[in-house]
Amino acid sequence: MPQNKKRIELLRKRAFAVFLKRQGKFRQASEPLTKEAALDIGAEMTARSLAATFKVRPVGGAPRAIKTSGEFAKFKPLFREYRIKQGRKLKLPDLTYIQKRVTRLGRRSEVREIQTLRRARVVPRRNKKGLMWFR
Repeated sequence: MPQNKKRIELLRKRAFAVFLKRQGKFRQASEPLTKEAALDIGAEMTARSLAATFKVRPVGGAPRAIKTSGEFAKFKPLFREYRIKQGRKLKLPDLTYIQKRVTRLGRRSEVREIQTLRRARVVPRRNKKGLMWFR
């Protein structure tokens, strides 16, 4: 297929971006991609970081052409499409996935991320005289 036809075909496709949930808010984690590529990247980023939730949403612009690796198909059993509230399963919006509790903190990169955040945290302490100091 000639290069121009590939580009035109790509422009006709809808663009999607990955949003990771960190500290209670969804933040965009990728540029516009094809749907398959966005799912692959979302699954990979969520599996390798402390973020447990990702969603794929349509965005404006042309999708960037990258090879899909099939990561999402490999990681699909590690995610669920529902949230648990008061012991009941509630369906999530389309293309939103939560990492299952059992599979969290299973990678060295996730544990390392926790350790660096702990070291960076400043904790106020009191000495015997009641004065505050920081570690």
